[in-house]
Amino acid sequence: MFFRGTLIPIYLNSITSQLIFSFFHPPLPFDSYPMFSIFIRELRRLAQHPLYWFCMVLAPIFCYLFFTTLMSRGLPENLPMGLVDEDHTSTTRNLARNLDAFQMSRIVEEYPQVTDARRAMQRGEIYGFYYIPQGTTREAQLQRMPTVSFYTNNSYLVAGSLLYRDMRTMSELASGAASRTVLYAKGATERQAMAYLQPIVIDMHAVHNPWLNYNIYLSNVIIPGMLGIFIFMITVYSLGTELKFGTADELMTRARGSVIAAVTGKLVPQLTIFLLTGTLYVLYLYGYLHFPCHCGIPRMWAIMALYVFACQGLGCLCLPCYLPYV
Repeated sequence: MFFRGTLIPIYLNSITSQLIFSFFHPPLPFDSYPMFSIFIRELRRLAQHPLYWFCMVLAPIFCYLFFTTLMSRGLPENLPMGLVDEDHTSTTRNLARNLDAFQMSRIVEEYPQVTDARRAMQRGEIYGFYYIPQGTTREAQLQRMPTVSFYTNNSYLVAGSLLYRDMRTMSELASGAASRTVLYAKGATERQAMAYLQPIVIDMHAVHNPWLNYNIYLSNVIIPGMLGIFIFMITVYSLGTELKFGTADELMTRARGSVIAAVTGKLVPQLTIFLLTGTLYVLYLYGYLHFPCHCGIPRMWAIMALYVFACQGLGCLCLPCYLPYV
């Protein structure tokens, strides 16, 4: 009577309650798949923390637009420079006109003294100036090796380097023109004069960047580097927060003790978003901006995918280095 009156009703009631619970709360599909359970958990964490979306979406897109628009013209043009001409001859005026005709140089003002040009360069009005002392034309005609000077502000590395190259080229051309005039006066033909001035003709070709385009040269290096930094930081941050806030035990419980399932399920959502961000990078640079891509866009996308995998793997490997700071 004890078993019939007490245990059997309790047993039937428990069976009935389990059936009712299972009917209204069916088992979720990821209950049998720990990796999928962690995947859903990580998606919820991404949706609740704006820092993830900033580092995975907003910051990379900002870098894409910032660096490509910063160097949209490829090379800087019409860099302001000054001129100090104390000789005031037709030869020096022709020299100034030729220098101003260069693509990257533009003479914005002529200064009476070197001191005035130096002060203008210190104020940031010009990036450099060209100095022609008095008697330059006369000494050049007498073959006395006159000296011209040029000054650049290398605090601005790109502008100073480009102006230095233009002014040095102009000085070499002026020296050659003066020597050619003397050779003509001595009866040499044009062929003889050119053979004397330049016995070996140099034919230069820029192999990897024939356009001399800073945008193509630098954006292909800087933007993937910035994207790799974001991937590395987010990987270390997402795994480190599990240890910092004490949720690593709950993560391993969901993974049923499998480290591979825990790490894979946690990084797959980030991998998906970074692959989309990398796809946007490939399409923007090589599809929209038409950067040179000899291997084709599909192969470049495959390289980008491997790069994302590698950055996440590096973040996992470097995580133990950050454990003392967690």
